[in-house]
Amino acid sequence: MTEVLLSTYNGAKYLPQQLDSLLQQTDSDWTLVVRDDGSTDGTLAVLQQYQAQFGGRMRVVEDGQKHLGSMRSFERLLAGSQADYCLFADQDDVWLKDKIKHARACMTACEAETGKENPTIVYSDLTVTDENQTVLGTYREWVRLRPDLLQTPQKMAVNNYVTGCTMMINRAAIEVSLPFGEHALIHDAVIGLAVCAAGGRIEDIGRSDILYRQHGDNTVGAIEVRSGGAYWWKKVKGIGTVCRQQYANYRQARDIIPTSLLGFLYNRCNYLWKR
Repeated sequence: MTEVLLSTYNGAKYLPQQLDSLLQQTDSDWTLVVRDDGSTDGTLAVLQQYQAQFGGRMRVVEDGQKHLGSMRSFERLLAGSQADYCLFADQDDVWLKDKIKHARACMTACEAETGKENPTIVYSDLTVTDENQTVLGTYREWVRLRPDLLQTPQKMAVNNYVTGCTMMINRAAIEVSLPFGEHALIHDAVIGLAVCAAGGRIEDIGRSDILYRQHGDNTVGAIEVRSGGAYWWKKVKGIGTVCRQQYANYRQARDIIPTSLLGFLYNRCNYLWKR
């Protein structure tokens, strides 16, 4: 059994495009499980309108909790899943028609080699677009991401490279990831680090099957990394915010792996220098 987990919150503007892209998937052997985090716009009406189109393959869960935030909302969805495989969907993206097909093929190949008992993530790059779906570039180019420099738990802790909306994870990965720690910030970083720390497999699908929309209200978005002095001067001026964010990342990592603040900062600086 495969489930696509979707957390929504005031996403009515773009949600229909995402739901349409799910309906157009060439692999239809999955169920969509949705948890709304207390929307006050037309999100719930959109979900209700689409339920008939999914023909029984869409389930909206209600747990009485509101405004948990994206990360805890996805944790609730994952904790409630009994599926063998889970994928995570964001409300404002668009999936290309073969996304699930390619993820499943990669997962099947990985499990044939290392077994279903091995925690496994398959993931991909993304195609970054503006709110009108104009392509801006690939995610790895946009943020200058270097997965090759992040292949140990201590290094992955400083910069997650598996984006949630691209991931398929197996049951073994679900079990080593839950529950999320007290200081968890974002579900994909927690799952990625937990699987890496458990000696699991993290496999690149080798293509992009998702249009990753940037519209200014993203919970987590793709912030372009530039080489010019203006970009780095902006970082220097906001050094307090940068330090607080890195300390929060350190506490998230410390819930999962043994690490010191000094070691975390060394690995962070080393990564920034090399990339």
